[in-house]
Amino acid sequence: NPALSKYQNGTKCLPITQKWYLVYRNYQNDPLFGGKAKCGKFSSLGPEEDGSFAMKVQFRHWAITVLSTPRPSEGYDVDNTQYYRVVGRKGSMMVYIAYDDCTTCLVFRNPYVSENACTLLQPENGLGDTPMCCKFIFDLLCGTGPKYYTYDESTCSKPHIKWRPWWFREYYP
Repeated sequence: NPALSKYQNGTKCLPITQKWYLVYRNYQNDPLFGGKAKCGKFSSLGPEEDGSFAMKVQFRHWAITVLSTPRPSEGYDVDNTQYYRVVGRKGSMMVYIAYDDCTTCLVFRNPYVSENACTLLQPENGLGDTPMCCKFIFDLLCGTGPKYYTYDESTCSKPHIKWRPWWFREYYP
């Protein structure tokens, strides 16, 4: 809804100034972003360049570099979508920014999974305390069904190891 664009402006939070973690989603397996992997996080690799922002996407045992390119969808005057492309690869995947607050949370709608698939992300300094408003917005926009937590401090605070899972090698040799 373009009337809600002030809550969906993807460029206002870019480049990100701290790590952002995938906290939970309403689907179990993400075919493009980590499968069932835990501890997903995004970190900035620098300022905007040619309309895109380089980011490191890291899960527990592997990391990739992506370019995040914000764009407006039809009818919007703000960049309410993000296109992610793995550096050195063709093709990209798109997410809708259903809600963004640069200090508390982001809610992505992930149409590459399904029409109602969503993910909640939080900045590193807010981990462990998801604000009630973020929970409410997620439930309102994405449903109150099961949540699949991808972040927990005891697992995700351990050092990361570089390794690529079999499904990643299959799609990105």
